[in-house]
Amino acid sequence: MRKQLFFVFLLGNGMLWAQSPGGVSTNLQVWVRADAGTATTIDNTQVSIWENQKVGGVNGIANQGMPGYYADPGSGTKPVYRSATSIPSFNFNPAIEIVSTNSYRSGYKFPLGFPDNTTKALTSYTHLTRTATASYRTVFVMNGTLRSSNPTAIAGVWQSPFFGTGTNRPQFYNEKESGDVLFGTDIINTVGTNTPSIQSYYNDIVGSDVKYFFDNNGRTYGGPSNNISSIYNYPGMVLLMDNDGGSGSSSLAGDRIGEFILYSETQSPVERQRINSYLAIKYGITLQ
Repeated sequence: MRKQLFFVFLLGNGMLWAQSPGGVSTNLQVWVRADAGTATTIDNTQVSIWENQKVGGVNGIANQGMPGYYADPGSGTKPVYRSATSIPSFNFNPAIEIVSTNSYRSGYKFPLGFPDNTTKALTSYTHLTRTATASYRTVFVMNGTLRSSNPTAIAGVWQSPFFGTGTNRPQFYNEKESGDVLFGTDIINTVGTNTPSIQSYYNDIVGSDVKYFFDNNGRTYGGPSNNISSIYNYPGMVLLMDNDGGSGSSSLAGDRIGEFILYSETQSPVERQRINSYLAIKYGITLQ
């Protein structure tokens, strides 16, 4: 009887996780997975649309609508599907691989998706592996124009918040509000290797300000290097994995994304633990 109950518990959890990451559905905005919504399971096949697993959510469009420093690198450099048998370290799961070229970025735009003009809170999770180091690696950008001086209608360039790594440390960049910010003093020792990790950026209300924080595999990397705060979010988002070198960026092809999850809320420690546990179990990662 006990074995039967345990099986029912596992089955129930599996069904719940299939509907939302770790069973956490409140304020879910973007949930893209390489094992769903790619329209292909053939290795090295381009993925033009990455379907959002949130019901009614906005899909990611490859290499579209990224003018200026986000110029479209062309149809030949859209991200590709990599099968589980063709890549290491993803615990028998597939990945989306970035195919970047010199002076361009490759990734997905989520048009008119989260964030919006009024929501200030966010919690993000990216399961990824980075195959090369660089001065700055972008994971995702909140790219709205209403809060920035960029006049284009699609992608704010310098004034938008970038979330990524710099000198192998977690980094937040927003020239308009707070400049360039590193978290803690320790490096992320998986950057530049084929070892995946779960990177999580989130914010919280501290006094009257919105402060940003960073976890890697569940470990908090200390406070930001200055009094970082963001008064607003920026409508629309671009998901990238590339070098923030603008027109001088070098090719960093080979970075891979297993999963990207974004919530329009500051999640509780229990919620973050549930989602980190979901990703850790799925991808075979030990949480710290």
